[in-house]
Amino acid sequence: MEYLLQEIADAIVPVSIVVVLPVLIVWLVTRCKTNRDNKNAEILMKAVENNSVQDVDKFLVGLPKQSKSMKQIMLNRLLVGCIFAFAGIPLMILGIVNNGLNDDFSSFCWIVGSISAAIGLAYLVVYRVTRKMVEKEENSSEN
Repeated sequence: MEYLLQEIADAIVPVSIVVVLPVLIVWLVTRCKTNRDNKNAEILMKAVENNSVQDVDKFLVGLPKQSKSMKQIMLNRLLVGCIFAFAGIPLMILGIVNNGLNDDFSSFCWIVGSISAAIGLAYLVVYRVTRKMVEKEENSSEN
């Protein structure tokens, strides 16, 4: 019985990280978008009640949209790529250093480090490709 309780206790942290954390992130993002849409609808309703809007479609186009510029998107990709890569590479090195000490910790470091480094490198590749495409578009529009 004690062994079963210990196994359950050991499984709580990975399950909460793998299952609960992504669900909470998706819920939070969805809640923020819903809140923004509700505020825009409230603004539209007040404008319609005051008869200050003649054409609703034009008013909807004029509502603020929080879109990021291409430069902001590229810098965000660069930031995320660097964070993941600089977190993954030391974890992989830590896995090499602790290879003989504890097999579980070493394999954990290798797995998490390699996944993190792969995600970081993927973001950096996407940043590089996007930067080249933007530079080509700017050069072609100048000519």
